[in-house]
Amino acid sequence: MKLRPYQQESKDLSRQLYREGHRRVMLCKPTGSGKTVTFASIASDAVAMGSRAAIVVDRKELLEQAVEKLKMYGLNPQIIRGKNRVNYQNKCFVATVQTLINRQQLDLNLLIIDEAHKQTFDKLLALDAYKRTFVIGATATPMRTGRMKQLSDNYTAMIEPVTISELIADGFLVPAITFAAKSGGADMSDVKTKLGDFEKKAMFDAFNKAPLYAGVVEQYKKFSYNERAICFNINVEHSKKTAQAFEAAGVSARHCDGSMTEKERAMTLKEWRMGLFLVLCNCDLFTTGFDEPTIRTVIVNRATQSVPLWLQMCGRGSRPSEGKGEFNIIDMGANIYRLGFWEQERKYNLTHEYKKSKGEAPVKECDPTVGDVNGLTGCGAVVPASSTACKHCGFVFPIKKKKLIVGDFGQVTNDTNALPEHLANKKYKSMSLSDLDEVRQIRKYNLGWLVRQVATRSDLSLEQLQEFKGYKKSWVEVTKKRLGLN
Repeated sequence: MKLRPYQQESKDLSRQLYREGHRRVMLCKPTGSGKTVTFASIASDAVAMGSRAAIVVDRKELLEQAVEKLKMYGLNPQIIRGKNRVNYQNKCFVATVQTLINRQQLDLNLLIIDEAHKQTFDKLLALDAYKRTFVIGATATPMRTGRMKQLSDNYTAMIEPVTISELIADGFLVPAITFAAKSGGADMSDVKTKLGDFEKKAMFDAFNKAPLYAGVVEQYKKFSYNERAICFNINVEHSKKTAQAFEAAGVSARHCDGSMTEKERAMTLKEWRMGLFLVLCNCDLFTTGFDEPTIRTVIVNRATQSVPLWLQMCGRGSRPSEGKGEFNIIDMGANIYRLGFWEQERKYNLTHEYKKSKGEAPVKECDPTVGDVNGLTGCGAVVPASSTACKHCGFVFPIKKKKLIVGDFGQVTNDTNALPEHLANKKYKSMSLSDLDEVRQIRKYNLGWLVRQVATRSDLSLEQLQEFKGYKKSWVEVTKKRLGLN
């Protein structure tokens, strides 16, 4: 397989860093940039030179994806399960991290880790068996927060060969149109954080409101009606209720989660891809290792404080496909205001800041001016903020009801590349060729982006393309071939 320029650059840079003395290198590449293809090529090269290489993942779905890509390079990797006998004559292996930690350790020259930002791989890298092994940790989001172990404890260098905006500019990804609440939505002010993200039960309580179920359906109908969508929810109950809301409103939808059998999940996905229903509702699935280029809309029906999760969810819609010039993000959790645009530039670092708390527990006053349901008046004592009743006088603290304001939804634009009024409310598929070229120049996209956009249009004749002021023979020939024009 011929690699894209930035994929080849990833290989070249990793070799250079190894020559400079680094043994553990982090490879940062956005969702949709072909991480698996890149590290499969690296593994193929290592095996060709007589080295033993393994790709390690944390989920079965990623394991199967790695095997598929390795076979494209002519390799037949051994899948390591349990304590099965290792055939070192093979030289290429695929395994889950749990297997390598708990049951089997391999004698390797190269260890490639997929989704390497996750803490689940820390124990593997701490094993003596891999202290001298060359390691590539591949991830779209090399980020950790809080008390998590520093990535710099595991890796000494990082490669960043390409960004999301560069992939869009070259036509390798399609741009996003983001819609979010201008005000209102679920009140997250009292939802606490647990392990770096909102606590799920409290978040579900905030989202589990009839107006919000109706709202997500309304926004889909308004901005993405009749388009294939994937909807990320908080938990199983939330996902099922959301699917039911879509069905009740006449939009075909199904629910899918990890408790279903592999056969049930595969059948649900098959029927979705066949077009038997439009909206695939899920929770804790399909954020990584799931490639479905025909997704036109990503619905983020939850809030998150995790940048990696936000980017992974949004990125599911970014892959190009026939007739697809852009994709929609419907953000029901106001995440864009918390975490920024999917496509914006981000600075990654192997070391993150961690601020220790001062150790002072939050408190509140037993308010002497307020009476409770039992007729008691507060005594004025200071008690822990988590108290439901005052231990001194028995006063029962009132429960604050969370506000629910369903706000107006609309397109959210990045001021740095905002389009003028005559283009702002148009979708790419309805723009003229001169409009598209104006967008390209404003957003500094390359010609590859324009080729991708025109290739999605079946309403343009070859004569129209040739009259376009940006005419280039090679550009027209590529477009002609993609459109099937004579």
